[in-house]
Amino acid sequence: MRMKTFVSIAIASTSIAALCAGDATGAQGGVRFGVRRIGSARTEACGVADFNNDGRPDIIAGPYLYLAPAFRPVKVREVKTNVTPDGKGYANDFMNLPLDVNSDGRIDVISGDWFCKETWWIENALPSTNIWRQHLIERTGNIETGILVDIDGDGKATDFIPDTQLTCLYAPSGDGSFKRDSVDNERCNMGRGCGDLNGDGRNDILTPTAWYEQLPGRKWRKRPLDVGFSDGGRALGHASNLIVHDVNRDGLADILVSSAHKYGIFWWEQLKEKTPSGELQFKKHVIDDTWTQAHYLGWGDIDGDGIPELIAGKRFMAHNGGDPDENGPLGVYYYDFTPGPDPVFKKHVITYNEGIGAGMNIVPIDIDGDGDVDLVTTGKWGGPVIFENKTK
Repeated sequence: MRMKTFVSIAIASTSIAALCAGDATGAQGGVRFGVRRIGSARTEACGVADFNNDGRPDIIAGPYLYLAPAFRPVKVREVKTNVTPDGKGYANDFMNLPLDVNSDGRIDVISGDWFCKETWWIENALPSTNIWRQHLIERTGNIETGILVDIDGDGKATDFIPDTQLTCLYAPSGDGSFKRDSVDNERCNMGRGCGDLNGDGRNDILTPTAWYEQLPGRKWRKRPLDVGFSDGGRALGHASNLIVHDVNRDGLADILVSSAHKYGIFWWEQLKEKTPSGELQFKKHVIDDTWTQAHYLGWGDIDGDGIPELIAGKRFMAHNGGDPDENGPLGVYYYDFTPGPDPVFKKHVITYNEGIGAGMNIVPIDIDGDGDVDLVTTGKWGGPVIFENKTK
């Protein structure tokens, strides 16, 4: 199968002042977005959920909770940071995953940090104005970020996979504690995913260098995989999150992934032919290899056609200027495609060279309740930012 090159559609740049005022940007032939910058905290992870139970999604990022609809910042925690105005340094806040951990009917936050080498959950104290209490989950070692996943296939993403040097899984017990499943204690590269890779009806766990087949009884069998970017360099070879999706509609699950710090977003086609030993085989296809630092891949139906789009943005100062093209223009893009044989990914620019990229995650969600998918992200450039979908 020959992969066609992507089609790139660019737009003219507008000023940050215009973006903050809510002017629309977008790509010709694509969805247009209004950009609303609601904060200026130089952190890299955000979470979106209804934290105060008023029926509207709110945003948490760094030390602040931004309550809808005004999204004015309310300080709910302390976040240690040494990030400078040029984006160098780090805030000790590498993920913000919304989940009701203690079953009290209020959404809490699972967080963690590379430097503290810990994961913890932060207990929602609303309507009190007190700082939220932080509870240690475990000293997991250096943690890049993490994902909430649906392991048992019940449609609820309530299990937590940290992106660490080991592969493990945490299930909330409902009382504020977690049950740890040590999937694999062998060191592995960064990048995690979850989905039914082999079509047996059970969701599996993915890393760039192995996938773990879920067996009956929630047991795991390690299988070989090579969809990462290791080249012997420190951290520069690791992957983004891994998305499982049948891109070419041949009935087999494929993998979408990017190089977290170098060039390239790719999809790996699962081949019908297995190896002589019966293992899955994959073929690499380029989606876009023209920019760097696509550290996270979002996945949501932006244009309302029933087919998810791939969303990615350039991370700012991930290694303080030491990565390829780290000083290049920031941008956020989405890629649509028509599933089927020989799919073409079309690139649309959401923002380019306007001082806005993406950090550790991008959240596709209907933030304003108008029935279409908006986007929320933040980064060391200072955020969060809401990209309001102008379809409706």
